[in-house]
Amino acid sequence: MARRFTLLDGVYFEALVRVAGALETEGLPFALVGGGAVQAWIASLRTGDGVRRLSDDPVLPRALRRTRDLDFATRVEPGSMLAVLNRLAASSGRRAEVLGPRAMRLGAVSIAFTLDPADLSGMADRYDEFLASGVTLRLRRGTDPQPIVAIGLPELLATKLTRRGDKAKDLVDVTQLVSAARDAG
Repeated sequence: MARRFTLLDGVYFEALVRVAGALETEGLPFALVGGGAVQAWIASLRTGDGVRRLSDDPVLPRALRRTRDLDFATRVEPGSMLAVLNRLAASSGRRAEVLGPRAMRLGAVSIAFTLDPADLSGMADRYDEFLASGVTLRLRRGTDPQPIVAIGLPELLATKLTRRGDKAKDLVDVTQLVSAARDAG
């Protein structure tokens, strides 16, 4: 069974920072989506957008739902994405494995990519709107906050409320997001 992570796990946080940094360096439009985006929003709201370290918030260990992977949405041709992932893997050492233009592993963390609207079931007509909604959140484990582009909060809530997948998991995510937003004012 695949391991599950939160942003409090160093391997998961580092994989997030590496992938986001590589996509940013390549100049690709992208946003963190799914369970990773839920965690990033909750952590950002609860830590004052990186003013405090993730480990300083006593609520985060209970508020962050463990997930198996990191999901990113972008807009790029599969061949170009494969080249980006191969460069990322080459700079990451032996523990990186490219599984195609839509997936890779960085150590124990699985990473998935949607490359265009056809990859998004249920809301393909809103893909570009969701991608354009990206907000730079700041998350801090050490001394410096790390910028992470995540899907906008209203768009993330819309995807969680209308998704056809695991509704129980999505409702937990929505509840935690609303709670974090309320607590942050």
